[in-house]
Amino acid sequence: MGPALGMLGCAGVAIAVAVFVGIGANAGKVPVKAGAKAEGKFAAAGGAFDVVGAYAWEDGVGIFNNPGIRVAIANAPLDAAAIDAAPDRTKAIRQTGVPGFRVAFLMFAKDGSWEGYSGNGCGYCFQRSVKSTVKVRKGRIAGDVKYAGDAEDLQMSPPFELRFDAPVVPARP
Repeated sequence: MGPALGMLGCAGVAIAVAVFVGIGANAGKVPVKAGAKAEGKFAAAGGAFDVVGAYAWEDGVGIFNNPGIRVAIANAPLDAAAIDAAPDRTKAIRQTGVPGFRVAFLMFAKDGSWEGYSGNGCGYCFQRSVKSTVKVRKGRIAGDVKYAGDAEDLQMSPPFELRFDAPVVPARP
């Protein structure tokens, strides 16, 4: 045993193994950076909520489930470690156990272009008039999303405006 491991003992070996296993698991993938941020208000047929939490991951998006990025936005912080560990990320997000929890899933193409959303009273919704500045850069997805609403049916298509910045978790193999 080398001098460094001799001083650290079993705990040092466990830490070294965990670090090397983590590096091996992420080999060739974009490293995930901590710190998702979100703010604004989201609204759909199911009502409105203040956005405070976000989590993003590579997933099928849109009506044809094309490869893209799904961003969960919620009225509570999202536990990234618990979501990462869950076999089904969408189910883990929906089952947070937070009283009054609300969530919607924004969908973007791999380049960050708008693909629609689901949740909060909508199975799959796409409004062409959504204005999005969302971009994907350096393993993160970030930008503003704004929808003025449908003047003819504000109850079914109310306005929303939000901003988020989140690391993109790679798709599972």
